[in-house]
Amino acid sequence: MEEILYRYDTPFVVVFGLFVSAVLLLWSPLARRCYLPWIFLVAALTAGLFWDFLQPFSLVAVGLFYLCYLVFARYRHQTVLVAVAGFVLLVLGSSLLLHRFPGFDNPVVVEAVALSADSVPYRMYANFDKGLLAFFLVLVLSDPLQQDRGLFLTLKRSVLPTVITVALLIGAAMLLGFVRYDPKWFDFFRVWLPVNLTFVCIAEEAFFRGFLQRCLQDRLLGFRFAGGVALVLASVIFGAAHYQGGLPLIVLSTLAGLGYGWAFLRTGRLEGAIAVHFLLNAVHLMLFSYPALA
Repeated sequence: MEEILYRYDTPFVVVFGLFVSAVLLLWSPLARRCYLPWIFLVAALTAGLFWDFLQPFSLVAVGLFYLCYLVFARYRHQTVLVAVAGFVLLVLGSSLLLHRFPGFDNPVVVEAVALSADSVPYRMYANFDKGLLAFFLVLVLSDPLQQDRGLFLTLKRSVLPTVITVALLIGAAMLLGFVRYDPKWFDFFRVWLPVNLTFVCIAEEAFFRGFLQRCLQDRLLGFRFAGGVALVLASVIFGAAHYQGGLPLIVLSTLAGLGYGWAFLRTGRLEGAIAVHFLLNAVHLMLFSYPALA
């Protein structure tokens, strides 16, 4: 198997490691009480500014996120303030997901390279803008798990959505000629796994399921099938966000969104959607054409 060159220099490892640690520590009640996620986030931002992964304007996003966090934490019963904060989160989150907010120079981790002879070239970024989105949305929308059994039960209830989503998506992708069976292993997987988990799965699920789907469901309370309607709407928007990949990717992403949203509804927690998303991506990468056939 051909060796894939990937970025692993000291500046990248330090900033990347601090960002990932800041996000993952949010799931620890003890770490939150000791303000460890905040300490790691400030360290990541400082190192990112020092090594030019971030520009000063990126701190505007940090400030806006922090204000929204204060509103949800301290003024949850102030309807007008919460509505304004929600709108800011929607606009700011969308711009960060689509990489439209200035001040972020997301580093290329893997240059454009074909992972298989018949695959389109793959390029991987460490999207620190989405990492920032993941941090604040998880902070605002997801309570830390108070015990290990809570995570076990969430993952247990995610098994059925995972199996059905993976089977449906891979089957549909093969029927569309999007992928073929292509098992492989590369050394850069050790970087891909935390990058994809933090800057893709956690960020996207926190926004589309934890924020968007939940908000839609809350607005539809009192209507029959509110949960199902919110699930479908959030999935369609999730699919549309992948418009740059063309119609096949929009269709597949919408189907995937239905699976992630189902896991979110079934478990009542963000971790369920993250687990399905991450496992689907991992199966796709390791066992099938990635990102797609040429």
